[in-house]
Amino acid sequence: MLDKLITPSILNVEKNQRKETINRLIELGIKWIHYDVMDGEFVPNKALEIDEIISYHKECKKHLSDIHLMVKNPFEYARKISNYVTCLTIHFESFDNEQEIINFINEFSHENWIGIAIKPNTPFSKIQHLLYLFDLVLIMSVEPGFGGQTFIENSIKKVEEIKKFIDEEKLNTIIQIDGGINDTNSIKLFNIGTSFNVVGSYLISNLNSATLKKLGKK
Repeated sequence: MLDKLITPSILNVEKNQRKETINRLIELGIKWIHYDVMDGEFVPNKALEIDEIISYHKECKKHLSDIHLMVKNPFEYARKISNYVTCLTIHFESFDNEQEIINFINEFSHENWIGIAIKPNTPFSKIQHLLYLFDLVLIMSVEPGFGGQTFIENSIKKVEEIKKFIDEEKLNTIIQIDGGINDTNSIKLFNIGTSFNVVGSYLISNLNSATLKKLGKK
């Protein structure tokens, strides 16, 4: 059974401070870093560059990483980064059909965990029949594209629904949630079914062990 992990996002960290921040997070006991990749098309923003993430893999303290691909062409980005990360998370909404999703899994699952992300307005029923194919399911609890947004409360029901399905089907899929996570909801989310809570602004603005403890880090 996996531990309940805080998987910090460095989306809102100034570029010249990111390496230092990653190293500090690892010194505080963080095992996974969550990297947001945006192309300015799938979402109206751009975030970390692939070459930048590769440099963090090579130059920062050792850590596991999950790459959240908020892009229109996940294949292009995954081919550049797959050798340097632990998990590739793709958006269901990035694909035109299910066969493309299957093709992505077939190409990249030999070396990586594969995750599937859904936007707040995408019901779980859209991916339910595919969930057995994935190592991780990422629930977006804000509209993807920008950090610092407020948690969408009905995301709690989505976590409960997915957790129930995973238990009933005896799947090993991990539940991750991203968006508006802070000390008021993180522990509750762990208790109802998440294993990885992505925390950005709340943690980065209060980067210390006390903040991590409030978020539920053991």
